Amino acid sequence: MKAQRLPLAVLALSVGLTSTGTLLPAATASPVAPSVQGATATAAASTADREADVPDADLLDVDFEDGTPTDAAHQREVSITGDPEIKTDGSLVRQVGDFDGNDAYSYPLTSDDYGALSDGFTVECSFKRDAATPTGEDTLCGNKEAGGFAMVVKDDRAAFMIHAGGKYSFAWADIDPDRWYHAMGVYDGETIRFYLDGELAAETQAGGPMTIPPNERAHNIVVGADAGDNESSQFSVAAIDSARLYSQPLTAGNVAALHQEFTAETEVPAADVLDVDFSDGTAAGRAQGIPATEHGEAVISEDAALGRNVAAFDGDDALLYPLHDEYSKMEDSFTLECVFRYDGALPTSGETNLCANKEGGGFGMTMYSDGLTFLTSTGSYHDTKFQIEPDQWYHTVGVFDGASQTVRLYVNGELVDENPTANSTVKWPSNEQAHHLVIGADSNNGGAQFHATATVASARIFGNALDAQ
Repeated sequence: MKAQRLPLAVLALSVGLTSTGTLLPAATASPVAPSVQGATATAAASTADREADVPDADLLDVDFEDGTPTDAAHQREVSITGDPEIKTDGSLVRQVGDFDGNDAYSYPLTSDDYGALSDGFTVECSFKRDAATPTGEDTLCGNKEAGGFAMVVKDDRAAFMIHAGGKYSFAWADIDPDRWYHAMGVYDGETIRFYLDGELAAETQAGGPMTIPPNERAHNIVVGADAGDNESSQFSVAAIDSARLYSQPLTAGNVAALHQEFTAETEVPAADVLDVDFSDGTAAGRAQGIPATEHGEAVISEDAALGRNVAAFDGDDALLYPLHDEYSKMEDSFTLECVFRYDGALPTSGETNLCANKEGGGFGMTMYSDGLTFLTSTGSYHDTKFQIEPDQWYHTVGVFDGASQTVRLYVNGELVDENPTANSTVKWPSNEQAHHLVIGADSNNGGAQFHATATVASARIFGNALDAQ
């Protein structure tokens, strides 16, 4: 079965939560580019232009989507400086490159590449600059060393720049830190145009072909820094979503279309087995209309931090959902999503459960002592682990993939642990009275056990193995 995208966009939790349960401010995926003095035109484009096919990034195409810095255009060999990270960004809901001021990826450029740039080109370098003050003119994506081009930031401004006619020319625009921008620089042989979020933010005249850097050891396009004499320089503290180089100047309509791609929302599959989120003030399971059996008295109320209904469990409460008729969907793969906050001190021993169905088989999102575990039985239990903190919201996703015989645990969008399983199918509890998904505890033969003191925002089960892509 084909893997589908991890449901990071299901909740705003994917943008991060503080330890007190208060939401961190989300970076805006599609901010409005500020107006900039010196811009003499807007990015208004004809309908035909917007609908025209956008050319491929034929010289460089790096987007980190597969967790690597691979160039999809030419498979250029990448040289790595420092220790750049590739991680999931909660607001974009995809993987991005993360650079701390000492890191970079560098890709060689050939004489043929420079020939293709001679009559105009386009650079795409979508970024989020860190709030820390830059050390100077820091480079996001660049190839400038007494020539060339770059996307740079300095203080509260960003620019696209090229070297032509014996000097550098810049098109500057104001930016905010800690905010994503879809950025594109276009040069048509005469005019530099700098676009932010699909709109023309600045332009200036340069005139003449771009100067090729005279030192061949600087013939590299660098992501996270600038090219230098056989080494990168002018490093940036930023996250970069993509770095692309086109051998032609793109139109305003092309830029607008690429911005739409940048801001496109992540499509996620429906939770086809069980979907409980308390949004209507009840504990109803929406996917199959599965009824809930209540043990104790879980309290459903609005959580101030999340701005939505959640269910609180005091250590004696539980909600049970029959799964017997759904097991056939989950036998060779499934995904469990459980969004929770453990309230008060973490346990120091024993077992408590957040979202579980294990009784001599099955699966669960479980606490053993003070550690979170996602485990699945394929004849014996196979687990993945993560250390959590109390009073903090966590978006957790446990995946059993029978095809690869693997269990995986994702926490707040990051893969934190994975382990092999012995077999490719789930071993279910032998007693049908234990065939329940239990929120706030674990199933047993006819009831619930190993209760937690926790608050749960949602519990969902998908009948296939979702992945991080």
